[in-house]
Amino acid sequence: MKTTEMLDIEKALQLVEHVLIRSGDEGEHLLSISPNSGDGKRGLAQRRQATRKSLSSAKNLLAVAVRLMDDDAPRQSDKEATLQMKQAIEKLKVAARGAYEAGHLLVGVKRESA
Repeated sequence: MKTTEMLDIEKALQLVEHVLIRSGDEGEHLLSISPNSGDGKRGLAQRRQATRKSLSSAKNLLAVAVRLMDDDAPRQSDKEATLQMKQAIEKLKVAARGAYEAGHLLVGVKRESA
């Protein structure tokens, strides 16, 4: 039986995946153009990309959390468990890289609006 926490994390993962599917390839549906935002077109595009990268990172982190909390994991063979752990580590690396890239995009937005 799944814990409440596990169900909450799975629901969060589903919601993030849903937002990413609806956001568009460049995140064009994540942020609308605000007349008083002060962003130029480039700044808006960077904010959209940063938002999309942040959500993608969150998705990867939540997927790892779900995998680590999975009750079926102890029943795996040592080889399967090792493979699963390597996959989790790769997802964490991808998530960290995406968050890092999102930060760089936001630095560009800050510079442009200053």
